[in-house]
Amino acid sequence: MKLIKLIILKNTMNNKSHYGLFQIISSQKTFNIKIGNLIRRELIKNTPGLKITKTDVFIKKYGRNKLSFKKLNEYLKVKEIKEPIAEIISNISDLKLIRKNNIFESYIKEVKTNIFKGPYEIKNKDLFLNEKIKVLFPENVITNIKYPMIDIIFIMKIEMRSKQLIIF
Repeated sequence: MKLIKLIILKNTMNNKSHYGLFQIISSQKTFNIKIGNLIRRELIKNTPGLKITKTDVFIKKYGRNKLSFKKLNEYLKVKEIKEPIAEIISNISDLKLIRKNNIFESYIKEVKTNIFKGPYEIKNKDLFLNEKIKVLFPENVITNIKYPMIDIIFIMKIEMRSKQLIIF
């Protein structure tokens, strides 16, 4: 039988935050490490923030009377763009986003970027010109447009990551 002692050292709640400090005591030292790692993983996984859940890539090539944007399949490789479309979508999905005002109400929004004309190196900071969203690591490169006869646009769906904490 495993005996666990849980001591609440501090519990603070105000209009901006809610946090608690507690101590777990067990007769087995390895159990303390396991429970600590489990709590840490849950806290990291359930930290509120923004996440890009869907990305659509549209491209317009000049010449041959193709003057409208066409949605690209993620398995295509376009010769005018350095990276494959799947890699571009992966780069966009890996973006780290935060809200500038730190208010985490339910947030689902579709964001349309500016039109990028080639040749151009698209970086993280180029995607979001919104005053409410901040991109971490703004200098990371998403893709490179190699030729001037191409325009590219991204439409992204942004949702708030879960902020529910599961207590077991």
